[in-house]
Amino acid sequence: MILAEPAGAGHPPLGAAPWLDAAGRERTDYQPGAESLRAIARRVRAGQVIIHGYPDMFPEAGAGQDTTVYLWGQTSGARATIHGVQALEGPLRIVPVTETSGRLFREGGVREVTQAVPHAVDVDVIRPATCSERSRWRSGWGLGGEFVIGCVATNQARKGLFSLLKGFEVLAQKRKGVKLLLRTRGRSGDGGPDLARWARKLPEGTLMVVEEFLPRGRMNELYGLLDLYCQASEWEGFCIPVIEAMAAGVPVAAHDIQGPGELVPYRELLVASRDAGGQGRGAVAERTVDVERLAAALLWAEGHRDELRRLGEIGRQEARRRFSVQEVASRWSGVLAGAGTCGIKGSGIRQWEEKGDHGRRATWERPC
Repeated sequence: MILAEPAGAGHPPLGAAPWLDAAGRERTDYQPGAESLRAIARRVRAGQVIIHGYPDMFPEAGAGQDTTVYLWGQTSGARATIHGVQALEGPLRIVPVTETSGRLFREGGVREVTQAVPHAVDVDVIRPATCSERSRWRSGWGLGGEFVIGCVATNQARKGLFSLLKGFEVLAQKRKGVKLLLRTRGRSGDGGPDLARWARKLPEGTLMVVEEFLPRGRMNELYGLLDLYCQASEWEGFCIPVIEAMAAGVPVAAHDIQGPGELVPYRELLVASRDAGGQGRGAVAERTVDVERLAAALLWAEGHRDELRRLGEIGRQEARRRFSVQEVASRWSGVLAGAGTCGIKGSGIRQWEEKGDHGRRATWERPC
């Protein structure tokens, strides 16, 4: 079994099993055009191949009639789905990351769509900060008792950083001691806002921008700094930072759209779209969050710290229940068993199951 995604896409999905390419190099990604999936599957004797991403990311990914391809991915609309899936040759099963993507795949004419299998978060690594950790981490980042809102996103238009900045501007005008921490790369790429200009526009010292790469352990530290996580994207297929923040016990305010709107287990901090008649959860077209409602949500959150702690605990429990590596591995086992495959305990699935978190939480201090 192979878990593959296009090269250059960043970290491979959690649980990716390495394989050797034709040159004997260990890797977990698939480079279209370098070697066909059919050739890879035959060489490593894999009867099933799992590819990860959007349908049109794999134009040369046909693995042949003797190999079943599982596309673990997401889609934003029926037209793109038909175009992308038609390019994949041989037996194909779609494994959507959310129910909305599954519905859109079906509306796009895809017949073999399995149950949704979400992305996973390692809840042994991304977990709530203890009081001592939070105090130490905040001191190391130059923070004290400020109310800190965070977001992890690339600086491109669809990630909604412009809307987030506008909402935060309202908050900063009305409340003292607030900060916005952005973990992003690129200061103004693909239509994203000019963060240097925004740093000058906002009250001095209220915008913190982190551009360096942070490994998973440091990401847990970053989440541990936050009082609130906010995602204002125009469109998302899933949005892994949302479930990471949930796993870290951080309450999440989010645009109520495909992805985040399906992941957050409470309604208090979900914000409707400006152009959706207040209904939210647009799945095909990109939608802009209602900035006035977003600002109101940030103001409410800053004034209701006890309620935020309650929501953070609800999110933490939901992350462990739905998005732990053990739960996602179990869902994958169900998908493969339902397809009548053998070798369900392949290397990738076995590694996931061995990373189960039974009993480990007892070693942690009480979350702060």
